[in-house]
Amino acid sequence: MKSLFTFLFSVLLFHANAQTLEEVNLSLNASTLFDTYTTGINNRGFVCGYYVNLGGIKAGYVINAKGKVIILQGSSMTPSFTHVTVEGINDSCTIVLSATDGSGNISLYKGYYDSLQESYQLQAVSGNGQPNVAKPYGINNLNVYTGWYPNSTDRWLFTLNDSSASSNLECRQVL
Repeated sequence: MKSLFTFLFSVLLFHANAQTLEEVNLSLNASTLFDTYTTGINNRGFVCGYYVNLGGIKAGYVINAKGKVIILQGSSMTPSFTHVTVEGINDSCTIVLSATDGSGNISLYKGYYDSLQESYQLQAVSGNGQPNVAKPYGINNLNVYTGWYPNSTDRWLFTLNDSSASSNLECRQVL
C-alpha cells in the first residue's frame, strides 16, 4: 500500500510540475514569414514584442492571456510613425513602446490595457529628457521606464519615473 501511495504521489507531483508549450503563429499564411521578436512577459500571461514584415516595417504586438493578438502599427497612431516596437510590459499590463518616424526620430509611448475592449490606449511618455533618440527597453510595476540613448561620444542609460498610473483600467488574469 505504501508503494502504491508513493507511486501515485510521484505521478501527481510530476504532472503538477510539467511544462507546457503554447505557440501563436504571427504569419498570415505559410508563404508570409515575419521576423518576430519577443521582448517581455508579465506575471498575468501577457507577452509583448514586435515583428518586421516583408517590407521592413516594424509593428508591435501584445498577446493577452486568452491568446488574442493585439497589433500596434505606427500608421494607425497620431502622429503617424514608420516603426513601432513594444519593448516591455508590467503586471498592470501597461506597455512601453518605441515609435520611430520616417526621419529616424524616436518617441516613447505608453499603453494602458482596456480589458473590456481588449485593446490599448496609447499616449506619449512625458518627461523624456532626450527626445528623438531615447530607446526604451523595459517598464517595472511602478511605471518606471528604463532604456538608453546616445550622444556624440557616449551611450547613456536612463530611468524615467512616469507618475501617472493606469486609471481604472484593469489587467485581469484569465483563470
